[in-house]
Amino acid sequence: MCSGPGKPLDVPRILVAVDRTEGSRRAAEFVDRFFAGMDVGITAVNVARGPVDAVPSVPFGGVFPWGPAGPYLAAGDRAAWEEAVVREQQAGEAVALAQAPAGAEIEVVFGEVVEAILSAADDENADLIVVGSNDRGFLQRLLGGSVSEELARKAPRPVLIVR
Repeated sequence: MCSGPGKPLDVPRILVAVDRTEGSRRAAEFVDRFFAGMDVGITAVNVARGPVDAVPSVPFGGVFPWGPAGPYLAAGDRAAWEEAVVREQQAGEAVALAQAPAGAEIEVVFGEVVEAILSAADDENADLIVVGSNDRGFLQRLLGGSVSEELARKAPRPVLIVR
């Protein structure tokens, strides 16, 4: 069950991070089974890529002259930038809808994954963050890090990692 705008604020809030991975699917299924029939509010959050994420990195630590708004605004094309944001928002919603537990509210956020999930948990006043583990190898974790491990270290609230 999902709490809507009319539900009391004292209903426990669960935030489950969803994406296209198998770990995400397992986390959403766990939330669906474990909290079935309970009076909890569930929010499925997907961290979408912003248009800036598509910009290639600058070699040798250089800095792009156009700043955080990316090349769209540097070229004076705010409409193209806004369209790119809308496309990413829609793609994030599609992912969240495909993975979300039954009855969950859907939220799409932008930003660095761990920080965006933590921010969404704060916004939702979540009592628990649920994420999936994708069982990446040592080298993959060393090079790319692990979202679930970083969340477990940084979150000021409980984090449940589903394997």
